[in-house]
Amino acid sequence: MLADGEIELILANAAHVKGVPGRKTDVNDATWLADLLAHGLVRSSFVPPAPIAEIRELTRTRKQLTREKTRHTQRIQKTLEAANIKLDSVVTDILGVTGRAILDALVAGETDPAVLAAKADRRIKASPEELRAALFGRVTRNHRFLLKLHLQHIDAIDQAIAEIDAEVAERLAPFRQAARLLTSRSKCN
Repeated sequence: MLADGEIELILANAAHVKGVPGRKTDVNDATWLADLLAHGLVRSSFVPPAPIAEIRELTRTRKQLTREKTRHTQRIQKTLEAANIKLDSVVTDILGVTGRAILDALVAGETDPAVLAAKADRRIKASPEELRAALFGRVTRNHRFLLKLHLQHIDAIDQAIAEIDAEVAERLAPFRQAARLLTSRSKCN
């Protein structure tokens, strides 16, 4: 209940207002929305409390960082293709144990396919011959520079994601009991 002279503020749900027929010019928007509100035709949007809004902002940032990591991974694959290295055809995850060891060796200047193949983890499915064939290419100084650059960005992104994960875990602590209660089964029948 509002006291005399107080004004109720709401955040109009833009998707809902867009669907309501009427004038929608920049000049008349405020008047038109006030009229809709007076007739009860405007639904308010959900505005989360500050702690939830902060967690949402963190998780959105994490999502963007994950997308950026994917872009750098794709750029690494493109750089390898330009060097005629077909690492992604024999290794599932080029940033996994084997892929990273090979990429680091390439950045360090190693070009011998046998030496690079020897860096593979023993659990890899590809045979040593398949690895050597996939690693036979022409890696230039420019390719090494680009690989190094993208790997540095990926490492920085991984560090940022780990920091966000820790922060989110800390901020979710007050909500854990409520989440447990919501997800637990009722013992009453």
